[in-house]
Amino acid sequence: MAVDSLDPGAASAPAWAGKIEAYGSNHTVIDQVLPEMLHLIDPHWYQFPPMNPLWHGLLGFVIAVLGFISLSGNGMVIYIFTTTKTLKTPSNLLVLNLAVSDFLMMTCMAPPLVVNSYHETWVFGPLACALYAAAGSLFGTISIWTMTMIAFDRYNVIVKGIAAKPMTNNGALLRILAIWVSSLAWTVAPMFGWNRYVPEGNMTACGTDYLNKDWFSRSYIVAYAIFCYFTPLALIIYSYFFIIQAVAAHEKAMREQAKKMNVASLRSSEAANTSAECKLAKVALMTISLWFMAWTPYLVINFTGIFETATISPLGTIWGSVFAKANAVYNPIVYGISHPKYRAALYQRFPSLACQPAADDNTSQVSGKTAVCEEKPSMYGCRRRERGISLPIPLDNKMALNYLNTGAAKMDTWNGQMSAYGANQTVVDKVLPEMLHLIDPHWYQFPPMNPLWYGLLGFTITCLAITSITGNAMVIYIFTTTKNLKTPSNLLVVNLAVSDFLMMACMAPPLIINSYNETWVFGPLFCAIYACGGSLYGTVSIWTMTAIAFDRYNVIVKGIAAKPMSINGALLRILAIWLSSLAWTVAPIFGWNRYVPEGNMTVCGTDYLSKDWLSRSYIIAYAVFCYFLPLGLIVYSYWFIIQAVAAHEKAMREQAKKMNVASLRSSDAANTSAECKLAKVALMTISLWFMAWTPYLVINFAGVFETAPISPVSTIWGSVFAKANAVYNPIVYGISHPKYRAALYQRFPSLACQPSPDESGSVASGNTAVCEEKAPA
Repeated sequence: MAVDSLDPGAASAPAWAGKIEAYGSNHTVIDQVLPEMLHLIDPHWYQFPPMNPLWHGLLGFVIAVLGFISLSGNGMVIYIFTTTKTLKTPSNLLVLNLAVSDFLMMTCMAPPLVVNSYHETWVFGPLACALYAAAGSLFGTISIWTMTMIAFDRYNVIVKGIAAKPMTNNGALLRILAIWVSSLAWTVAPMFGWNRYVPEGNMTACGTDYLNKDWFSRSYIVAYAIFCYFTPLALIIYSYFFIIQAVAAHEKAMREQAKKMNVASLRSSEAANTSAECKLAKVALMTISLWFMAWTPYLVINFTGIFETATISPLGTIWGSVFAKANAVYNPIVYGISHPKYRAALYQRFPSLACQPAADDNTSQVSGKTAVCEEKPSMYGCRRRERGISLPIPLDNKMALNYLNTGAAKMDTWNGQMSAYGANQTVVDKVLPEMLHLIDPHWYQFPPMNPLWYGLLGFTITCLAITSITGNAMVIYIFTTTKNLKTPSNLLVVNLAVSDFLMMACMAPPLIINSYNETWVFGPLFCAIYACGGSLYGTVSIWTMTAIAFDRYNVIVKGIAAKPMSINGALLRILAIWLSSLAWTVAPIFGWNRYVPEGNMTVCGTDYLSKDWLSRSYIIAYAVFCYFLPLGLIVYSYWFIIQAVAAHEKAMREQAKKMNVASLRSSDAANTSAECKLAKVALMTISLWFMAWTPYLVINFAGVFETAPISPVSTIWGSVFAKANAVYNPIVYGISHPKYRAALYQRFPSLACQPSPDESGSVASGNTAVCEEKAPA
């Protein structure tokens, strides 16, 4: 059947002519597939042109980065957990099993996917295809069920308490054996005829055959989803629901008992431990949420295939691979870095990774460890915990209309392309008549986008908007109403929150409405205003983060020689940021480039497809002054921050040797430790910012320099990643700030799982300056 579809016949040849014309004569996505693989290719994929090589390049690069991080992180977790005596516990065997499955997944799957992305097709033959898909199924299922077992172990310890039967080494090993055997059973089933493993639409990875019309084959997808997705998800939700209930009930009982005893609080070691369990539940919920995000795209793609609810494109199949493999990156971070005993052992073996003395194993606080303690727990676990230190730290109208009137001969070439989507339809069909003069001819070659993309875009932006508006509003409220947070440096943080808040408040609602209508519905004027808002608030955010980096450089590197920033100095910086950003924003309105609908027709931005070099020069100048320049300044600042911290740490160690003492742990050294952590948080923030704005740069430069064809679907990612930036900042600059948390818990006690930290005792924070007075040399 697949081979027959290579010769569709004279009747269907004209139907494909128009579609293939834009990509090269008679080219399809399966042209580079090896002959011995053709029997595995579903006829569905023969209708699609080759994917843009840019997507293959991006996929290979992303998988290579994820593979490196995952192998390093999981390898470190395996090494530390297997060589540290205090970590060799039954509960941690589950964490170790999770790290092993993630390590093996990336070891077996990342290299072939990177190689195939380079060749733009599967190059290893049918057998390797089946083995690759089997490995993905095996290690993915093991990861899913191991996290389910971890959830049940936490439920057993926290909810059942002293009535629980503690897990032994044999019990943990039996659970792990059962997970591997059951996962292996699901993995080998397609090799024996219940479904099969085939190349996916992008032709660089292999997976289950969700396009087969045979219901026996489809039943595997349904059964697999029930037993390896919905069932573990339900069990995990059940476990954590009762964990949260138990913690809430205990907290309520503690408050009532305190009232009876006429005391403010019962803050015994048991209460402190309960706080630790609450934190433990939060860590677990975050982990499960990330897992849900990782595996849901595969479920959506599979169910779309078997129930035929929408057309699946080769590009759409990429995201299942990316999100699933990203799961192997999350786990070592959450279960390793969040585990104090793991960190203590890590710092002991690799002292250069530590910015403070390694924590004492006997005084560690709550961790990612599945059990709170290894001895028989009290009602809520162990009786010991140490208070942790919190740290942040466009062509003219005539040309466009002429393109519409292409004539009968030209229209015939499009009929075939549109046959799969509806007769004579293109992505611009729903555009308002008054908007047509803004549409570049480039977009008329593309069929309508799959409605599923619009739905996913609207849903994603809704989630990002709720998170961003809530988080940034909270940051603005707390920072402007708390006396000890009203500092010059924190004015920059407030400015960052204001720009992010305005971006999502002004841009998310129109984008959601347009996603519902599958086109821009607000007219040309509002299109320009919308694009102006995105450019203005984005540029303000970029330069505010640059100013924050320079403020930190001033305090940490220059030290006592630095001139401290005053309130007036901070306000002048903010005014300069807004005025310069406004200048870049209004330039397209006065003829230097222009604002037009983007390819997905739901958002507006700069015209990067114009052939006029005056228009193109705006894109280049904007990239230089609003991307490369601030990025260079930020890298410069943090490079010297890290150098200063490293030099100070080295001097401290040398001085300690001269004095024949183990360490010089004065307040000055503590402050340096805080600065190091502050630099780490800042570097993470800048990395997230880099990830947020680079997709827009890539799309704009691809249009300006015509390095690759840009499809409507690819224009979505610039909007999504840029708006995601407005979600990161309140998390990094708010939640990581101890004085902010103290004020937040004071106003909203229900958000706190522990007593608010003493503000006077905090060290480094999200405050851009480490201190408001002159910093020590």
